[in-house]
Amino acid sequence: MLKGWAKITIGELVQVNPENIGVHTSENYEFGYIDLSMVNEGKIEYPLEKIRYKDASPRARRIVKKGDILFSTVRPNLRGFGRVTNDLNDLICSTGFAVLRCKEKTTIEYLYQYIFSDLIYRQIDALVVGSNYPAINSHDVHNLQVIIPESLEEQRKIAAILRTWDDAIEKVERLIRKKEVQKSELAQRLLTGKIRLLGEIIQWQSINLGDCCIGKASYGANAPSVDFSILLPRYVRITDISENGILSEQDPKSIPVDAAKGNYLEKGDIVFARSGATAGKTYLHQSNDVLAYAGYLIRFKPNINIIIPEYLFLYTQSEQYKVWIKNNIRSGTQPNINAQEYSSITLCLPSINEQRQIAEIIYVWIEVISKLEQYKQTLMLQKRGLMQKLLTGKWQIRTGEMEK
Repeated sequence: MLKGWAKITIGELVQVNPENIGVHTSENYEFGYIDLSMVNEGKIEYPLEKIRYKDASPRARRIVKKGDILFSTVRPNLRGFGRVTNDLNDLICSTGFAVLRCKEKTTIEYLYQYIFSDLIYRQIDALVVGSNYPAINSHDVHNLQVIIPESLEEQRKIAAILRTWDDAIEKVERLIRKKEVQKSELAQRLLTGKIRLLGEIIQWQSINLGDCCIGKASYGANAPSVDFSILLPRYVRITDISENGILSEQDPKSIPVDAAKGNYLEKGDIVFARSGATAGKTYLHQSNDVLAYAGYLIRFKPNINIIIPEYLFLYTQSEQYKVWIKNNIRSGTQPNINAQEYSSITLCLPSINEQRQIAEIIYVWIEVISKLEQYKQTLMLQKRGLMQKLLTGKWQIRTGEMEK
């Protein structure tokens, strides 16, 4: 261990779950309730309204105060951690959190940065390996180990450096949200004809999706010929698709080739999710790569003489499409929309030339947002590298105490 540093447990630094409301609480006591879904990677969605104790979940028990750290013990690998910065009174959180409270402000700031590090993640991963339900308990949190400088000044400086990266990431996130709103507003006006492009006077035509596309299922016998001994195709799962239709990188070993059963995409094909929580979500295949897709997706091939693929995909990101999904999805155990129902969507289409112009304008905005997302990822990687160096003492911060 480095001189001036110590390895201790979280329980030695903080009180874990210092206060709870009990069974003798008045049934009319009102409080703001924070459940597990409201805390995600440093961000807390504070309750807008209060609820009464008699109406609350039986898990609403832990008393929360400003400065406390909320540490999710349910699926902790997802980092449902956050620090309470709001001045709201009467805050209660779920027993799915461990509440961490420390007397030293400097130490709690250092610890808050530390719990997001790989040093903690690896300990959590070891605790939940082999579990059917990935969760830990408050005792586990108490025993998580932390490497910490004994100097409060060094703790403060390390936390301040890492917080600088947090501030930069947050600024980029705010800019991304602003650009997303601007893009959505512009796209809405362009896709509904409220803004017409210069020189375009041709009247828009109404047509059903099924009449402007060819092929609504798998290729079957006409599937592209693929030599799987040479090429393992990527595989579209709707959970791998971002809101902008970007397919995330995948581990080839995890791709279920046999599950494709002849379902392959060519460039320009678009797939729609038919069921579950993602019903209505879409993906446009824009490369020449072989791409298999899951059986719960429905494939459409746009007829480029009527509609260009990029325009169709942008339509599926619009407000009118979202309203259509909301009005037409069949509820039940699994929300569902079938191929015939998708085929009945009525589109109001401009000319091919205007479609192309509209797509080019909106894709410029998508590219800007994509670049900002990449910059955000760069900042996050930089911070991760800094954490590895600073939180282990590999890079030491000069303080007044050191100079003495």
